[in-house]
Amino acid sequence: MKLTSIEFLIVTSGVILGFLMAWLGLMHYASKHKAAMLSLFEEGNLLRMVTVGFIIAAVSLLAVIDKLSAEVVSVILSGIAGYVLGGMKVSDKRKVSELTGTSATSDPTDE
Repeated sequence: MKLTSIEFLIVTSGVILGFLMAWLGLMHYASKHKAAMLSLFEEGNLLRMVTVGFIIAAVSLLAVIDKLSAEVVSVILSGIAGYVLGGMKVSDKRKVSELTGTSATSDPTDE
């Protein structure tokens, strides 16, 4: 599928608008929950979230303009999911296991 310049402009504008809305939402949340935002900055989670967001946006844009095949997109998104879930702390894993009803295995090296 070959995009015309107008279609490409619309897709790119949508991605930029999405990031702008996410940023504004984050700033609104930050103004009301300063302690939570400080913990994001201290632990480096904000940088991880922004990086993952940019990678997802870039992969999505490249997939839309037909520069990446569906297989490549699925591999990249699977890698991102593994990175995000693999980087969770033990306390986060316990919260997920409580929500899903599964048992969280505790690795002594994680604590």
